Amino acid sequence: LAGDIRKCLSTAYLRSIADLHRRVENHIDQTYSTKAARFQQFYNRTKANLQIAFELVKKTSGHQKYFNYSYLTYYQIIEDYISQSEIFNKDQNGNYYVNHPQNGMVKVIWKTQNSEQWLLAYEKPYYIKKQTTGDSRSQLYSNAKISFILAYSFDKDDQYLENWGRLNNIRNFKAAHGGNKGNVSFDELIELIRVVDLFITGSTS
Repeated sequence: LAGDIRKCLSTAYLRSIADLHRRVENHIDQTYSTKAARFQQFYNRTKANLQIAFELVKKTSGHQKYFNYSYLTYYQIIEDYISQSEIFNKDQNGNYYVNHPQNGMVKVIWKTQNSEQWLLAYEKPYYIKKQTTGDSRSQLYSNAKISFILAYSFDKDDQYLENWGRLNNIRNFKAAHGGNKGNVSFDELIELIRVVDLFITGSTS
């Protein structure tokens, strides 16, 4: 009986992930021909990584560590997404922009004489929507780029950004250590997949 219950639970969470995959893949198929060649290559990689991630998820019934491996694969899709110039771009003057669906390219970082102005402030381990003076020598890591996109492409509020900071920390301090510091839970994994869904489809299911 216990084995049957575990099998039913496994089937249920696999179905919920498969539904999200189907939604993302359908959007890719429907919009593929409208994208530039480089973005089409990103789409191709995304579909391949979704397949890899799903195969890893299917192995979680044998060992929870596969949640960690699948988490890293979904995170890789997000990192690939933010590297696309259509999404996050830098001009020749060192200003950075994100692409808003209605407003076009929105400037989120710009140079001043001695520093940079950011439309986000770091509250460790997350960002909030607040203009601040940044250090022009600082590096723009994935957490910041993703937070800029969430805030100024998808109009997400500070609470959402705080939650993203938590998901980013799960990647850094749990998933990246292969189970040595604990395993990612299904709920944490599905939250990250919903960010993938948001970025690819432009909305959440």
